[in-house]
Amino acid sequence: MTSQSGSERHSYDTKLRALAHFASSNSAASSARSSNVAESTVSTWIKSDEGIALVADIRAVMRHEVAANLISIARIATEGILERIQHGDEVILASGDRMRRMVPAKDLAYISAGAINQHALLCRDGESKQTNNLKALAADLIRAMRASTLGTIIDAMPTEQTGVGGLDEGE
Repeated sequence: MTSQSGSERHSYDTKLRALAHFASSNSAASSARSSNVAESTVSTWIKSDEGIALVADIRAVMRHEVAANLISIARIATEGILERIQHGDEVILASGDRMRRMVPAKDLAYISAGAINQHALLCRDGESKQTNNLKALAADLIRAMRASTLGTIIDAMPTEQTGVGGLDEGE
């Protein structure tokens, strides 16, 4: 308990807490304050082979937890988007009544463009066209929809329903 290195003065749990704090904050000073240990001691622990390995292990666990949370968020968001596409947006009328209004085609094109772009990035598919220019991809989708029989229906609808009326080639 008299060692100046800090390895015997502090419990292993204190060391783990300090290293865990460092793993998330990347600050020896913050880690030292949070664990009530001298910063020089925390720095020694961080630089040791054991400390390097523990920080790497802690960060790996943190990455897995973040990835699992992101997957959950993506699933919930995807379900919400699918519900919106299938059933429209809920709007409150001036009378206070609620109704569902179909999602404008322009919004659907942006949603599709984003989904296609993300899928291509995730799959790293060399044959698929990858672009970060969502406006250009959405405009391509709208032009393709207009070229199909669906385009006749879309062009016949009032602008406030479709959201695509007056879309120029450059938009």
